Amino acid sequence: MSDLTELGLKYGTDKSENGYTRIYEEFLSDKRNEKNNILEIGVWRGASLRMWSEYFPESFILGMDIPHEMYPESIFPYYDYETRNKLIESIDKSGLFLGDQANPEHLDAMFKMINETTGRESVDIVIDDGSHFQHDIMKSFANIFPRLSSGGIYIIEDICRLEDLKNGSMWWGHSKEPHHHRPNFRPDSEWLGAEEIDFDNSVDATIQRVLDGEPFSSKFMNKKQNAYINQYVDTINYYGEDDLWCESNIAVIRKK
Repeated sequence: MSDLTELGLKYGTDKSENGYTRIYEEFLSDKRNEKNNILEIGVWRGASLRMWSEYFPESFILGMDIPHEMYPESIFPYYDYETRNKLIESIDKSGLFLGDQANPEHLDAMFKMINETTGRESVDIVIDDGSHFQHDIMKSFANIFPRLSSGGIYIIEDICRLEDLKNGSMWWGHSKEPHHHRPNFRPDSEWLGAEEIDFDNSVDATIQRVLDGEPFSSKFMNKKQNAYINQYVDTINYYGEDDLWCESNIAVIRKK
């Protein structure tokens, strides 16, 4: 069992249960004792932030999550904000930024906070464990990847497989709960309902095309953003049902 997997089990994050941590350690172990800026989008109750903090003792760990008022009403009974905030406050060299991962202005404010805290605006490791919606993942990638340092690692978790999207899910395959389909903090026009998803522009389909030798192209990004990603992505390692113990995929992307 890897050190990261043991820490994940210690703090109760599902990243170990899903088989993510044993893969992540292959890419992250050489950065363990460096002074990294690490960003995790989507922190839930803060378990994985505690895991990262112990695994990367010299690093600054920032969690990004949406504010209480932006959460769908169906999640409210399950989410203890006070406990989350207290846990994160107790972690050395860490912080919490509240905002929308797909909102460029929120991201600009977040990177300003990172710069003020660490003296540089770039991040070295990103873990997107946020909304898991197709356009949020792509918009976040478009806006954050240029701020990833050379040689940095960008991880996208819980990528809904194309066949599951076609079967009506918007999240990671097994989801039928209402808040996975129609969150209430954005207008319907900004969401792709299961029956409206452009499957060719899903994260899974986009990555599969790149792995098949085609250029990276997403309708959720402008021409300049697509070009930047094509120029600066070094490698994409993609893991699915043969590698993981869950119903979704993960991508580990290294920058040149």
